[in-house]
Amino acid sequence: QWTEKSFENMGRIFKSAQRRLGDKINQPGAIPPRVLKGILQEGPFCDDPLSADYFGGVLASSRSSVSRDDRGSRFVSILSNLSSYQVRSHYIFYSLFRKLYGDSGLQLTTQPDRHKLQMFVPCDAFNSAMDFGQGEDFSVLLSHSLVGLIGEDLLGERYAYGPTDILKKHGFQNPEDEEEGILVEPSILGIELFLWAHGLGNEIPGLFLDGSLVIESNIDYEISPGVRCSAKDGPRL
Repeated sequence: QWTEKSFENMGRIFKSAQRRLGDKINQPGAIPPRVLKGILQEGPFCDDPLSADYFGGVLASSRSSVSRDDRGSRFVSILSNLSSYQVRSHYIFYSLFRKLYGDSGLQLTTQPDRHKLQMFVPCDAFNSAMDFGQGEDFSVLLSHSLVGLIGEDLLGERYAYGPTDILKKHGFQNPEDEEEGILVEPSILGIELFLWAHGLGNEIPGLFLDGSLVIESNIDYEISPGVRCSAKDGPRL
């Protein structure tokens, strides 16, 4: 049973990579051994569909005609250190960054501009997107997800969560009533992981918000209204 499950998990990862490569799979290229080693070590134990999709994206991004291009090994290592909750949180936050700030023209390689991308996510919206069920404690898993992503440098250092009075101390200028929520901003490494996980490892992070950059995923999530820029008069969903 364990062997059968391992093959099923690996198959999901390779299918994800194949889907992202498309016709490119017929072009010359190979997966660097270090990347393949990491995938073969982690893949059999990857039951989470989104984590498998991330591994598959990194695998697709790693296929190259340059023999020494083993950058993907770094992202395999990062994913190996993340829980399924942290992977889903990363996916949700960066999907929302793109939806909220797409084509903003900001230079993501500069810290001042990344600070301008600080985003407020209501707790109810995050709860819906994470699809927590019975036995999954929202407060515990929110803290776990944020601390893990911050610790891996996958979110910017300016973050906070809780009621409005706490959020105001961390730059929140756009409150409505006494709404509880989360403040986050992107990091360069977080953007890179998002691109690599979607088979776009050769795109520069500066294109992350470019509307012409097509990022596809089979993972759906429900997002409630209220996600918005933390600054006054900023964009909102």
